[in-house]
Amino acid sequence: MNDEKAYNYRQIKLMKAKVLFFHNNSIELFDIINDLESLLSHIKNPSAKWHTEFISWWANMESVYANAIYENRTNFDLQDIQIINEAIKNIEQLIEKYQKENFTEEDIIKFEYID
Repeated sequence: MNDEKAYNYRQIKLMKAKVLFFHNNSIELFDIINDLESLLSHIKNPSAKWHTEFISWWANMESVYANAIYENRTNFDLQDIQIINEAIKNIEQLIEKYQKENFTEEDIIKFEYID
């Protein structure tokens, strides 16, 4: 269980980093969509509710991106940007919720500084 917990912590930590990179314009929408999907698929045994909520917000971003590609657009309109920003905000909240519900301060210290 402890190995699984440490593994999941690393996935959550990487998710947080990817969101930060996106906020800092260090990665594009395409990258965060793919990275978050990959990291989510590696979290072991998340609650069904959390997973469903995460996928729902992730899918909003993916739909905006897919529509832009389908319409051969290189820029996002105001509505697209609002959908992306709302999705990112809610994904950030879900990441924080997962961390608070699954890791104690002791876990975090151990995973950050000992392991």
